[in-house]
Amino acid sequence: MWINLDDNDFKLVLEALRGNCSDKPDEPTAYDPIYDRLQACHSDFDPADPYREAAREHWSDEGGCEIDDSAVVSHGDDPGAYVMAWVWVTERQAGMFTCEECSGVFTLDREAGDCVCDECAPDDENKCRDCGEEYADGGDGYNGRCPDCADKAEEEGCSDD
Repeated sequence: MWINLDDNDFKLVLEALRGNCSDKPDEPTAYDPIYDRLQACHSDFDPADPYREAAREHWSDEGGCEIDDSAVVSHGDDPGAYVMAWVWVTERQAGMFTCEECSGVFTLDREAGDCVCDECAPDDENKCRDCGEEYADGGDGYNGRCPDCADKAEEEGCSDD
């Protein structure tokens, strides 16, 4: 989990860990390791880190990659560093879509076509369930089939499914 705190938020968290967690602030508490870790991260932060700037120059325009001014830089044992980045993923890439009718978010297998979920899709009783062609109201179709598909199904012996 990543939470981007501004300086004021960070100060409040430290105050809560140090001052509000014990009646006697000088005595050790279970929160001291968290406090120490946050202090160390904050003191290690360099707003002008060259790795962050290099990442921004090389990756920011690549397919929706974004690097914040406060991105974490993790120096490794090898020469180099990992720089935290945001990568944009569209709903479709994630296999999702937002229904234009109800604004619900669904998986693509629930899409009935034209960005509408299967619950909001209009029931078209005059559309053949086999070929998808429309046929006239009260036409000669049978069991959700247009006349041609109904005749074909009857010939194949499956007109009642």
